[in-house]
Amino acid sequence: MNTHLSRQSYAELQRQVIGGTAHVIVAPAIARRFFTHTSLAEIQRLVEPPVRWQKSIILAGRIIAPLIFVGCLLTIARQTGLLALLLIPLISILWTVIAGLSNPEGTWPAATAGLGATFLLMPFLSLTLGATLVTFSTSLWLHRMTYRLAPRLLIDIVISSYDAFDELTPHLSVAPTTWLDDTASDGSPRDLHV
Repeated sequence: MNTHLSRQSYAELQRQVIGGTAHVIVAPAIARRFFTHTSLAEIQRLVEPPVRWQKSIILAGRIIAPLIFVGCLLTIARQTGLLALLLIPLISILWTVIAGLSNPEGTWPAATAGLGATFLLMPFLSLTLGATLVTFSTSLWLHRMTYRLAPRLLIDIVISSYDAFDELTPHLSVAPTTWLDDTASDGSPRDLHV
C-alpha cells in the first residue's frame, strides 16, 4: 500500500471534514464504479464497519433503473404495435443521451423536478402516455441518483477509514468548504500527496 498521507495528517483531515472546514471530493463515476466493480470482500479489507448496505443501494439502482426503462419500452411496444419499431430505438437513443449528458453534471434538484413534472402531467395525459413518461423519467432519475449518492457514501467511508482513504487517494481531492469549486487556485484539483 502506498502511503499518501500520514495517519497523523489523516486524523487532522478527519477533524477538518467533521468540523466543516474542509471536504473530500470524488468524481461520481469513480465512486459508482467503486461500489459496482469492487468486491465486498475487498471493501471489507479496507473498511472496518460493514458497508454492505451502501454497496447494495448503488447496485440496486444500477439494476432497477434499466429494468424500469425496459418496462417503459414494453409499454410502448404493447400500445403502439408496428410504430414501436421506430419509437423504441428513438426513445432508447434519447434515454442514452439524457443519461450520458446528466452524469458528470446536473444536480438532484433538477432531476427530481423533472420526475415531479411527469407525475404532475400524468392526470392530463392518456394512461399509456402517462405511464410511459413516468417510467422513462423514473428510470432516468434512479440512474442519476446512483451518481449523486455514490460519492457521498464513498466519502463517508474514506473519512471513517484510513486504509480506504490511503487506497483511494489518487481519486480524491480535498478543498476548504468555503470554496465555490473543487479546484486549487491554479485550477487543478487539490493534491493529497504529502
